[in-house]
Amino acid sequence: MRDLNKLFLRLCIVNLVLLLAYSISNYFEWGKLLVFPLVAVVNWTPLGTQIWFGGTVPIIIDGHFWVIHWSFVVMLVTIIVNLAVVWKILDMNSLKKAL
Repeated sequence: MRDLNKLFLRLCIVNLVLLLAYSISNYFEWGKLLVFPLVAVVNWTPLGTQIWFGGTVPIIIDGHFWVIHWSFVVMLVTIIVNLAVVWKILDMNSLKKAL
C-alpha cells in the first residue's frame, strides 16, 4: 500500500511537470507572433490566446482574433482521469487489505 501511495505521488508530480512544460512551450510559441508586422498584442492564457491586429497606424487596433486551446483541455482531462483511476486502484487495494 505504501508503494502505491508513492506511485500516486510520483504520478501527480510527473503530470504537473508535463502540464507546466506544455504551458510554457505554448506560451513562448504564441509569443513569437509579435515579430509579424500587423500583430499588435498577443494575450496568452492556458485556455486561449487573443491576438489584436494593428493597421498602418500602430495605435489603432483593426482586428481581434481568439484561438481556443482545446489541447490544454484534453490534456487536463486526461491527467484528471489518470489520477482518478490510480486513486480508485488505491481505494480497492486498501479495501481488500481491510477485508
